[in-house]
Amino acid sequence: MSFGKHLNNHVVLRVKTKELKSALCYLKVVSNEYYQSIIRLLIMGWLKVYDWELQRWPEFRKIEIGRSDSVKYFKKFSRHFKIRPPLVNMISRKRGGGTYHASDEFIDLPMVTNFGLIIHEFAHHFSKVRFANRCHHDKRFKRCLKATYTFAKRYLPKDSV
Repeated sequence: MSFGKHLNNHVVLRVKTKELKSALCYLKVVSNEYYQSIIRLLIMGWLKVYDWELQRWPEFRKIEIGRSDSVKYFKKFSRHFKIRPPLVNMISRKRGGGTYHASDEFIDLPMVTNFGLIIHEFAHHFSKVRFANRCHHDKRFKRCLKATYTFAKRYLPKDSV
């Protein structure tokens, strides 16, 4: 994270993707309310997609899925959208979020995950393959996310719909 030049009493703050965590930590340290509001706005921009996704499809987050089932769903989604499936790496932490590595086209997932996280990470892969290396949380990603959730509805248990 770096502060740019002061422009008319406004500070240009640059936060790279990998530095979001440090921006959250920095928010706790900064005492100036003006700088805190700028950092909050930046963080909200990053988290906007997550919030939209959770409000739109909350039922998917309630379904827990293990390793073998997650690989099965990635293959089903890939076959439906006619793209190559991503590699899946189950990491040692028990819970938490996943990570899509665009350069190698593989996904890190915790041992026990939920259906919504699988769909979200697959949407990153789908967006990268479909839009040639574009896998960020932009409008193209949201289109891929929406298409993936729409297709995945058929795999929801009947009682959760």
